Amino acid sequence: MAVGSQGKAYFYNNTGSPWVNQSPSGYGTVTFYDVFFHDDRTGYIGGDTTLLKSVLTTNLTGTVTIPWAHETLKDGFNISSNANANVRTIAFATRNNGFIAGQYASGFTNTSQYPY
Repeated sequence: MAVGSQGKAYFYNNTGSPWVNQSPSGYGTVTFYDVFFHDDRTGYIGGDTTLLKSVLTTNLTGTVTIPWAHETLKDGFNISSNANANVRTIAFATRNNGFIAGQYASGFTNTSQYPY
């Protein structure tokens, strides 16, 4: 999978048309910076004001569908809205324990949980 500017996301499928457009609708002005898949089905895309999750499906004819859904960012830094959170990278150590990194642009006041 590859992601980039203007909300583009492409899935590589080596049957017929190798690169299949799987861009999520409604994100045409967003730049995506990273994509991470746990396995061959569950993945995430991070970008400007965006964190999306998908569980990839394949129908009986072998057509791949990636239904992206918005994930809300909430943590100890009091991020209550994705509007100012820019996700730059995503990584998971295990299926249920992961990290995102980026920047939060506005109203950041809780520094008590900074990792340094």
